[in-house]
Amino acid sequence: ASDLPDSSVLGQPYLVTGTVTVDSPGDGHPTGTVTVVDSSTEANTCTGTVNSDGTWSCSITSDPTTAAATYTLTASYNREDPNFDATSTSDTESHTYTNPATRIEVMGADTPLIVGNTATYTVVVVDTSGGTGTTVPAGSVNVSVNPTGNGTLSATTVNLDAAGRCSFTYTPTSADPTPHAITAVYTSTSSHAASTGTFAQEIVKRAVDIQLVVTPTTAYIYEPVTLQVHVEDDTTEGSPSSLDGATVTLSTTSATGRFDAAAPGADYDDTLNAAGDYTVTYTPGPGEAGTTTITATFDESVVYAGKSVSENLVVNLRPTETWVVCSMEPLLVNEAEPDCTITVKDVAGVGSASVPGGAISSLTTYLSGTSAVYNLSGPTTPSGTDD
Repeated sequence: ASDLPDSSVLGQPYLVTGTVTVDSPGDGHPTGTVTVVDSSTEANTCTGTVNSDGTWSCSITSDPTTAAATYTLTASYNREDPNFDATSTSDTESHTYTNPATRIEVMGADTPLIVGNTATYTVVVVDTSGGTGTTVPAGSVNVSVNPTGNGTLSATTVNLDAAGRCSFTYTPTSADPTPHAITAVYTSTSSHAASTGTFAQEIVKRAVDIQLVVTPTTAYIYEPVTLQVHVEDDTTEGSPSSLDGATVTLSTTSATGRFDAAAPGADYDDTLNAAGDYTVTYTPGPGEAGTTTITATFDESVVYAGKSVSENLVVNLRPTETWVVCSMEPLLVNEAEPDCTITVKDVAGVGSASVPGGAISSLTTYLSGTSAVYNLSGPTTPSGTDD
């Protein structure tokens, strides 16, 4: 006897063929049937009619519950004509049964999943052997995510239901990198072969709202300005992550202004507290009169996308007052004043007062309602005061 195909998938038919011949010195054409049975506990069997030329065939459809293995097929001749001895007529052949192939379908979120949000995934294991002998796979699937450590699975082993389906949830904790490959592995059973399926889940970072408050909005050079930064989660889906320790970078368009103890014109980094806040002092520097733009940038993290906000600070020169003190004694015509003192004072009253620099180039005197401009005969660069 021979069998085609060998091997065959459990639950699917295969053909067994053979020929019944008369041993010498006998002669004639045996009639009757041939019964084939395998050595499994299910005793899968078929019966074929012997043709006039002695050939026969029959088809065995194995029981899907048969264990996948190699068995012995035994073909026995059943005579119709008593002139033929059936007891000595049998043949054997080996045959291998294999489990039906399966396919896993992993279904997840069609739209990108936000960090901190939870999505439900459905796994379906399908018998792909085809034909009338297909059965619903039973057992369980093992679930994993790559990269590891960037999210939380509700379970790593999930049992299939009666329809060959199961579900689990996944919550990403990081969007670096993306996508996350969610893999389900069906372990082979006594009735079905193993298979693997993967779903590539795109992950996106959470959004933030950032606020920068400048107090006051108009300041003198060297006047301390308070900068208050506040950052909060601006995503409605899922659970916000902690902003404690996240970094915000401050920058200025001025080359001389400075944040706290940073170098003039340099950027300044600081970290948020648990409430998403931090406060820093900015001091406008020399030559900064005009409008300075201060920018706060929330640095991108594995959870949150970066974002910036800018505010303007109007910077004014520090105000001064000038005093001229001369002798109170009367002067004669053409008599030179022996000693006049000009004092320039910083009168801003806020911030660090500085000694006014520069030069006094001319002096105007008023005589009887008229005025005249005279060149100074003394030093033109005063030693100002910050009193």
